[in-house]
Amino acid sequence: MTSTEHIPAKIRHPLRLRRIEVAEIIPLSSTMQRIVFKGDDLHDFVTAGTDDHVKLFFPQPGSDELILPEIGADRSAVHDPRVIARDYTPRRFDEEQRELIIDFVLHEEGPATRWAAQARKGQILGMGPQSIAYRPGYADPSLADWR
Repeated sequence: MTSTEHIPAKIRHPLRLRRIEVAEIIPLSSTMQRIVFKGDDLHDFVTAGTDDHVKLFFPQPGSDELILPEIGADRSAVHDPRVIARDYTPRRFDEEQRELIIDFVLHEEGPATRWAAQARKGQILGMGPQSIAYRPGYADPSLADWR
């Protein structure tokens, strides 16, 4: 084994905004909610590392209108104060079923908490790769077969 075998490899996910639909809501506790998302936009989604995460885009409070960011040539989001985004780690992704599971912690306050607490089947969120957040994902090659 060489010392380079354990160097994490930088992974650049395709810069693509997706629309994902709530398929199921599973209460886990009074402060945790599991939400299952499905959608055709997940057809080429990949989650490769234990620290992978996605950026979810939420509608403004009291509205179902989704405002997605514009992406600049440098892969960064163009600032728009109406865009509400938070990073989440995928719990599980089933490529065949195009099913993405994300767990939400229901804090006392915040736009993601407010949305998750009232989530219902059929609602749409936006999703982008975590690289919009200015940091690439990393995968440890030694963990490649852990799933």
